[in-house]
Amino acid sequence: MTYFLLEKAISHSQLHWPLPLDQLPTWLRLLSTPKYSSTIETTLEELEEMDCEVMHGVNVMTMDQHPLLPQNFFDRIIFNFPHAGFQYSKEHEPNQIKLHQNLVRRFMRNAKKLLAENGEIHITHKTSHPYSEWKIEEIGEEEGLYLKEEVEFDKCDYPGYVNKKGSGPNSNKTFPVGASSTFKFVKTLSKKEMNRRLALSTSLASEFTQLQV
Repeated sequence: MTYFLLEKAISHSQLHWPLPLDQLPTWLRLLSTPKYSSTIETTLEELEEMDCEVMHGVNVMTMDQHPLLPQNFFDRIIFNFPHAGFQYSKEHEPNQIKLHQNLVRRFMRNAKKLLAENGEIHITHKTSHPYSEWKIEEIGEEEGLYLKEEVEFDKCDYPGYVNKKGSGPNSNKTFPVGASSTFKFVKTLSKKEMNRRLALSTSLASEFTQLQV
């Protein structure tokens, strides 16, 4: 299983893996900007000792053009709490939301090109307002991806996990996660799942028609 984890900053407390750290796959690419504390250096050294491959300075919006990445396909591409940084003062401002949506859209577009045939793109994101206005599922649809499932994110499932801000005057400080989910996208659905969704859609359409009569 090949994982590509995208993080703004990395330490043991910040890693959100689908597996315990000591069970990481032998081949991993890790995006990181090592600018926060000396503990990061230690963590990166430990990852390299476990035969993980660490890369810095990968732009999530253009990573399909990276000289090394297109040579590989990944089973999981993970991006926790994406954020475009602040150009406007408030998260609820429409232009600020558009910046975030553009980041997510271009990430998905690039990640799709690097995804193995049965791979998954995971985005962990807040689901309360105004973050719900990012419309993560709709962006995925527009980029030709299918939402396989949405799973509630619970920090308790990841002992020691501490989320950190990646930019601005408060970078490296934590922020309240609140209600959050991990959205899991795939390039294709199984025939069985496609038929199930088609049947459900037909049933809902029929019920709506009956209500109108």
